[in-house]
Amino acid sequence: MRKIQRITMVAAVVLVFSVAMLFAWLPGRMTGGGSVITDSGVRVTHGFELHCGPEPGTGPIPGPNNLEINWDSGNHWHLDTLTLADCSSDGLSPAPPPNTASGFDVYHGAGTGTCNGVPGVYAEWVFTDHGEPGTSDTATYFIVPNGACPGLAVGVKPLTFGNHQAHDN
Repeated sequence: MRKIQRITMVAAVVLVFSVAMLFAWLPGRMTGGGSVITDSGVRVTHGFELHCGPEPGTGPIPGPNNLEINWDSGNHWHLDTLTLADCSSDGLSPAPPPNTASGFDVYHGAGTGTCNGVPGVYAEWVFTDHGEPGTSDTATYFIVPNGACPGLAVGVKPLTFGNHQAHDN
């Protein structure tokens, strides 16, 4: 039964990432952090500063780019190399001025990082900024299991604490 639940969660996460890919690439960066509670009651925390990338093939992703995700029993993943940095709008409720980017409220990223001391572990995430004070912001994570890293799959969850902030630059 647990294996079926995990496969269902992974399918839901892949669907969220696929939908995010339908939108145009926009400039800017997103900062913030917070925590979410999984369906099984695990608290997952994150903190980040991530820059939007240009359209694929048109240049490098600007930096600095930092992301750390922590969960259950001391597990932690830290970004080493950002490979995807897609900033887009989901058309729902962009964060209100004056502290917002002019065109995006969704950050879809991917890269490799170090998880529990294991380098090269792939992860993908989506963060939204849906206004202040952050109670409508969401986070989605997928970290591939690898060696000492048990992996993590969390579908779209509202922040229980924290705030995401989209910026023009």
